[in-house]
Amino acid sequence: INSATNDIYGNVVDRIKEIQMKDPDNKIMVAFNSVTGNASIAEHLIKNGICNKADIKILCSANSENKVPDFYAELDSEVLPGKINFLTSAYFTGFDIKERYHLISVSGNKSKVHALSDKRLKQIAGRCREKLGLLSETVIHDLIDPKSTDNFYSKDEIIEAAATQVKALKCMHDNYASVPLLQ
Repeated sequence: INSATNDIYGNVVDRIKEIQMKDPDNKIMVAFNSVTGNASIAEHLIKNGICNKADIKILCSANSENKVPDFYAELDSEVLPGKINFLTSAYFTGFDIKERYHLISVSGNKSKVHALSDKRLKQIAGRCREKLGLLSETVIHDLIDPKSTDNFYSKDEIIEAAATQVKALKCMHDNYASVPLLQ
């Protein structure tokens, strides 16, 4: 999801509402490296009757607990503690979740602290250790300023690179499929 209006918070709220309407029984994990941003989204969800305060947990470092006392939680098992769970970078790596959930990763490009690289997005998605994987994965970001990147690629260059990557993945798939042990 590309926020043309630059309303990342609104897009996160909309995606949470959409998931809850389609799949109300499963959990949601929002990976956004902003304690105050997570708290703002949580307050909006409660204020607009989208969920109850008890449904929301914010997993962040103990140093930030005082910023979100009503929502602060720690991960003390291999399952998410709330129905809607917000995580900051303190929880992006180094833990395993052994249940399926909907993942929403949020990358804000106005601050390097909020930006998520491809590698970081893969690490966040990789926290799900359930055999069937995530229920869904959504990446929400604001507009990228081409001046802020070292390289600017044309649409054709990106399509060509994607086609090459698909060919490589197909090759890997075919090789693994030919060996029963690797299936």
